[in-house]
Amino acid sequence: MRFLNPSFLHLAWLALIPLALYLFRRKAKRVPVSTLLFFRSLAREHQESAWLRRLKRILSLLLTLAVIFFGVLALARPAADAGSDTPGSIVILLDRSASMAAKDAKGQTRLHEAQAVIRQRVRSLPEQVIVSLIAFDSKPSVLLSRSRNRRELLRLLDAVTPTPLEGKLDGALSVAKRLAELEKPAQIWHVGDHAADGEESKNVKYEFTNVSLPKPVNVGITGFQIRKAPLARGRYEGFVKVSAASANPSTLTATLEVRIGGRISQLREIELKPGASSSLILPLEGVRGQRLELELKAAGDCLGWDNMILAPLPELKPLVVAWISDTPDPFTGIALGSLVEAVNMVGSFFYG
Repeated sequence: MRFLNPSFLHLAWLALIPLALYLFRRKAKRVPVSTLLFFRSLAREHQESAWLRRLKRILSLLLTLAVIFFGVLALARPAADAGSDTPGSIVILLDRSASMAAKDAKGQTRLHEAQAVIRQRVRSLPEQVIVSLIAFDSKPSVLLSRSRNRRELLRLLDAVTPTPLEGKLDGALSVAKRLAELEKPAQIWHVGDHAADGEESKNVKYEFTNVSLPKPVNVGITGFQIRKAPLARGRYEGFVKVSAASANPSTLTATLEVRIGGRISQLREIELKPGASSSLILPLEGVRGQRLELELKAAGDCLGWDNMILAPLPELKPLVVAWISDTPDPFTGIALGSLVEAVNMVGSFFYG
């Protein structure tokens, strides 16, 4: 055992004060009085044996010494010496990809659960252990490199938020191994919802903490495209692909809500088996630049990143018509002119 603040150990001399008071306590004095009637009645009320009085004094002394001893011990902050099983460094690998935004029944995301697990484990580490923090999604980011500052580590840990990106573990593990090999023996603490296989080596121990939901339910929009409707001016068609996760426990019903300019235009109900997909063609009517909103809703859906699509209605290209004739025809010219004004058509007239 060692002490992190050994300078407070000198306060142990305070134990001499109660010892001196116990050893050199004042003895009773004889004082002449006029009568003993009052003192005799008082002695009968508080009569106790000599051994009981001595035991009380010893217990009082021991309690006083214990308070001083444990107070000095707390100020000196004792810490156990690092054994052979204690690593020299810890590399924390935290997943912050889109899947970590999944919420449980209490509304807690998987990232919040991972942060709570890491926070609890870090507080139990010895002070001499070097700690690094890596957060990753599609790319790893080293937030803290080889530090003993626990306060800075916890501050950076609380600042991590999920990102709408796919998690790629290989690159993050490669960076974590390089940091871990600088101080041996070392450990990699990976906290997320997907583990890596065969990552433990002789000098670097790999530990995975799974914070994924036991029975996740998820449906999402996996494909979207908008185009103008053929042979119809001012109308559009939207292609939407909706998929259900293969881990879903059973078939579920999802509702696709279509809004144009903030108003609901369509509602579609879709039944999806686990791992199945469904494609829809949605007829859309609106003005160029209006906002199209697609929202997918399903009971028990734990991930909201893939449930919403926002897109403006695209600008339509004008229709170009060329009329070539030997002689002018006023009726044809009037007809083409009216089309130009009505449907945003560009007309050209050529006479031979």
